[in-house]
Amino acid sequence: TFEALTIQADGDYLAYCDQDDVWQENKIERLLEYIELECLTTTCSDVNVIDHNGNLLADSITKVRKRHNLYPENPKEYLICENFVIGCTMLIDSKFAKSAVPFLNNMVHDHYLAIYSAVYGNIKTYNAPLVNYRIHGNNQTGVLSKVVDKKSYFEQKISIFYDRVNELAERFNENLDLTIAKKWANARVDNFNRLKGSFKRLYKLRKMNKAITFFELIALKSKIIFKCGLKLIKKGAM
Repeated sequence: TFEALTIQADGDYLAYCDQDDVWQENKIERLLEYIELECLTTTCSDVNVIDHNGNLLADSITKVRKRHNLYPENPKEYLICENFVIGCTMLIDSKFAKSAVPFLNNMVHDHYLAIYSAVYGNIKTYNAPLVNYRIHGNNQTGVLSKVVDKKSYFEQKISIFYDRVNELAERFNENLDLTIAKKWANARVDNFNRLKGSFKRLYKLRKMNKAITFFELIALKSKIIFKCGLKLIKKGAM
């Protein structure tokens, strides 16, 4: 849907509006000023977090999702594993967005456009919340929202990342170094399947994403630890 809308849309810039979030009245104006001032292809902002009734829970996504980093030092490397762009906060140059078509199958539109921007353009976060971002039990892209057990964790996190890395490698070729990411993806699959030597391999590659690596090294060995860890992550405690 987002790809089709990107192709059809006209105008100099695109802002994606979806779900039940609430934009501040000056959101577009402030992002437009910022993207032109900084000579960016893409920008995004922080958010106020609200509940399903619109009550304020936090004045930054980082206070709810502890590992969300809005200002990574190296966006290109960071975006291989983590996404700092919330789609409803984006503003992107229209011609640049259209050049990114077709979108990847194994990556949501905001994450894909963010990494495309980091590789071929310029992306930077506007330092203020410009959207009231609603978090409740039905969020489509909430943290581990579709994970209920080890099997679904493998399907939603490990397998999808494995496919994503290969798709990124095909799309970006030498413009994005995915050597370590591929090794980490393979080690995650092997560790889940408990193949000999996979624990040690995954541990050695922990710098790709320490939180995910240690969670999988520890939690996947025990159903009880896995369930407890899953609850903590969904609550934003990890």
